[in-house]
Amino acid sequence: MKGINMRTSIRRLGRQEMGATALEYAVIAGILVVALIAIFTTLGGGIETLFNDILSKLGVGGT
Repeated sequence: MKGINMRTSIRRLGRQEMGATALEYAVIAGILVVALIAIFTTLGGGIETLFNDILSKLGVGGT
């Protein structure tokens, strides 16, 4: 069984319009994931504090 080289697969995708569109969507998705991770990392402590305050005011209690 002959394996397909990853570089060959990427080249093939680059030649096809449909493959190029899929590659563009993958890049956009990757950028969104990185942005979301950065946002949640930066705001994580503040969001946790906010939810804990809301829970304590509701009488549910927080962690």
